[in-house]
Amino acid sequence: MAGVLGGAGLVLVLGGLLSPPAPAGAEVVGPALLLYSEENFGGRCLLVTSTLLDMPKEELEDGTVFYWNDSVKSVRVLGGTWRLCEHGRLNTALDDDELSRLDVSTKARSVGWAALVSAGEEGPGDYPTAAGWGWAPDISSVELVSEEVLPEWARKALPGN
Repeated sequence: MAGVLGGAGLVLVLGGLLSPPAPAGAEVVGPALLLYSEENFGGRCLLVTSTLLDMPKEELEDGTVFYWNDSVKSVRVLGGTWRLCEHGRLNTALDDDELSRLDVSTKARSVGWAALVSAGEEGPGDYPTAAGWGWAPDISSVELVSEEVLPEWARKALPGN
C-alpha cells in the first residue's frame, strides 16, 4: 500500500481487484469512504478518511501514473456523510494556491454538481454505479460533511433511494 497525502488527510491507495465490503485486513474506525475505479466496486481502490481538495494521482509499479480525478465509478461509504464534487477544491475557483495553505471558504464558487452520500445506521452505503445516485464519474474533490451517518429517513430522500 502506498500512502498519498491529498488535501487535508491521509489517503491509502490500494491496487488490484478488491472484494466488498473493504480491503482484506483493513480496519477502519470513524468516517471513511472507498472510491473505486470500476463499477460494482472493482478496479483500483482509494481509502479516504478526510476531505480531499483535489483527487490524488498514483504512480503505478510500471512507472505509469493513474489519475483519480474523473475516474471514480463506484463508491462505498464505510462511515460518515460525504459530499462528492464535480470540480476540484470543493467546486471553487482553481488557482495555483498551495493545498496546504488553501482556505476554500475564501474562494469563489464555480458551477458544478455536488452529491451527498452516507453510510447508514445499519452499515455501509453502497453506490455501485453513478447512474441514478446524483453523481457522475467525474469526481474531482470530496468533502467530509459529518462524522455522523444520515438517519434512514434522510438517506431515503437522497437520489437513487
